[in-house]
Formats: sequence, C-alpha cells, structure tokens
Amino acid sequence: MIGGPDDIVVTGLGVVSPIGVGRAAFAEGLFAGRNGVGPVDFCETRDWRSRICARVRDFAAEDWLEAKAARRMDRTGHFGVAAATLALRDAGLDPTGLDPTRVAVVSGTCAPMEWVWTAHEACFTRGPRAVPPATVLATFPDAAAAQIALRFGFTGPAPAVSTACASGADALGHAWLLLRAGLCDVALAGGIEAPIVPSAMIAFGQARALSERNDDPATASRPFALGRDGFVMGEGAGLLVLETRRHAEARGARIDAVLAGYGATTDAWHMTVPEPDGIQRLRALHVALAAAGLGPEAIDLVEAHGTSTPQNDENETRVLRALLGARAANVPVPALKSQLGHGLGAAAGLAAAAAVVCLERQRVHPTLNLDERDPACDLDHVVGGARAACLRTALVCAFGFGGKNAALVLRR
Repeated sequence: MIGGPDDIVVTGLGVVSPIGVGRAAFAEGLFAGRNGVGPVDFCETRDWRSRICARVRDFAAEDWLEAKAARRMDRTGHFGVAAATLALRDAGLDPTGLDPTRVAVVSGTCAPMEWVWTAHEACFTRGPRAVPPATVLATFPDAAAAQIALRFGFTGPAPAVSTACASGADALGHAWLLLRAGLCDVALAGGIEAPIVPSAMIAFGQARALSERNDDPATASRPFALGRDGFVMGEGAGLLVLETRRHAEARGARIDAVLAGYGATTDAWHMTVPEPDGIQRLRALHVALAAAGLGPEAIDLVEAHGTSTPQNDENETRVLRALLGARAANVPVPALKSQLGHGLGAAAGLAAAAAVVCLERQRVHPTLNLDERDPACDLDHVVGGARAACLRTALVCAFGFGGKNAALVLRR
C-alpha cells in the first residue's frame, strides 16, 4: 500500500527493556530469543508467593540524568526520560530545533509504584520526616509525561493514559488522534512502568496472578503453554516518535512504519476476568483495522497480548481465530512477554516497538517456553527461534484489567 500525506508515521524508537536498552540492543535480544526473567534479588522474598521478575538490570539513572534531577524522580520517571532521549536520538530530532508548542508527550502508565512503597517504608521505620516531599509528584500517573516535557521543553499536550495493561496502546492511540486532529506535528508516545516493588509483587501474588515457578525462573513466563500459572512481573519503557508524514518528509526523516489504525473497547463484564466470548476484544481489533482501511486478510503478524495466564491466553486465541478465520493457522502470533515478562502499562509500548522492528527486519521473533502447547492455544506462536517472513502489516493486541481492550495496526 502506498502511503498518503495524512499518514501518521513512526520515525524513532526508544526502548528500555529487560533484554536490551536502545533500539539495536532490543532488536538483538528480540531475535536471539533472549530471556529477561530471573529471581528477585534486591530484597528478602522468603514469604512471597512469586519470587521472580523481568527486571531491567543494566540501567543507571545517572547515565540519562544529572544526579539532582534523578533524585527527584522515581524509576518510572528515569525510564521515561531515558526512552524519550533514545527515541528522539533514533529519529534524528534535535528538541531545540522543534516548535515546542507542536510536540505532544503521551505516556501510558498504570501507576508509579516505587515511591509509594519507599515512602510507606520510610514513614513506618524512620518516621514522617523521612518521607521525601517529591513523593506526591512522582506518584501521579502523568509524572513521567510531565518530566519528559519538562526535560525537553515541549509545551504541547502531555496527558497520561492509565487503562491498566492496555495503557501503552491507548497512549499511542491517543497520540495518533492528536496528530490526525492537527493539534501537533510530533508526538512521543507509548508505555512506561516500574512496578517491581515489594508491595506490588506481594499484592499480585496474593491475587494469584503471578507465576509461582520460583525454582525455574527462565521457564516461568510461558504464554499459550500447557501448565502456565500466571504472568511474570516486568518493567521498562517503549516510546515511539510519531509524526505527520508531511512533517517527517519535510525534514528528510527515515520512516520506519505507519501507525495506520487504532481501536479501543471495554468489556463491561468483570474487573479481572475477560468476557468469555471475547466480543469486545474482537470489536477493538475490527475498529483498528477499519481505521486503517484494511481487512483481516491484510494481517501478516500479530503481536499477542499473551500474558501467560490461563484465562487470557485461551480467550485471546479464540478472538484471533474469529478474526483471522481460515488464515489463523498461517499468521505468526509471537508472545513478547515470554521474553520480557508483563510490563503492565509499558507492555504495549514495547510490543509496538517489537512490531516496528519486525516490519523493518522482515523477521518474526520467537515465543519462548512453548515446548508443551495448550491444545486450546493452537496458533502459530513461532517456536524454535526467529523466522524470516514477508511482513507488510502488524496488529498489536493489548488487553487490561477492567476489561480494557486496545489494538494498533502498523504497516511497513
């Protein structure tokens, strides 16, 4: 399909992930099937149900921020500024050369959790005076978007989107709408999350949402596999630079992909259980495709939500079978969370970055830990290593607690 002047295009990627920081390292880890899951090693976990996570282990805030600025942000903010810096650099954009009023920042974050935990711990171990005053600012969902805008002087819209595990996709969709409405020329958008703190790990464990495969962390995140027992908590950031095609071409930018469509729905069914028939999930995918002017027959790749939870994976399989029909067995459906764990609000931003890399390289990354497949999850999940493929159009699925469904369509 030939692009048009009204296209919203991707011109840069900023990735902070458990398998690599930066576009090149992320792509290398993606196609090599690198596993980012390991034991929780930063605190005592003896009484936790789940003692494993996918942590960004080679990350220092001081590499991206001055020490004083770093102290005023939590890990979510650190990830956001790092990913924004990487994305702008990858896009060849000098922030000082942009009209700041025409640049938007849209972050997808469930909830900044690190300083909630540290403030609580400080208060009850050392007293109220030990609570950092910056805590109140760091715990707003829009803190990362505000910090990015402040860092680079961008004065366009800077909202946060918080729709559970669909947040990253909805953030990209919101930016897409802002660009299409003519309210900005450039947007930094995607997902940012740093939820690996004791309170969150314990709470999700008590809810029996996390894998308890503590003796074998590498195989714990196993989307679509028989015997999967929950997701592995992850973290990171995936931000994309989006531009109108006119703006990108006027500056001679490299265009990585087109963000062609976005769709979102709500189940209105249950806070944690997906609607059994997947009606609203399926509708979100159709809405995204319709916005892109495409039908299901155009899909060459699906970045699955693939959480490694019993109910989600089976439900998602049924939805994708309904969408793809007779082609369902032949469309690759890799599960990124087998490598990265579940980054909550960051997950779909990272999945969108993975889709762009796959379209660029004409390769599909593998799904790990799928040696024993669930018979109810019988799609082509790309087992045994990365695979060359002819890819023109990718669909990114994102489904969150509260029945939040979002989908993105990206094309080469």
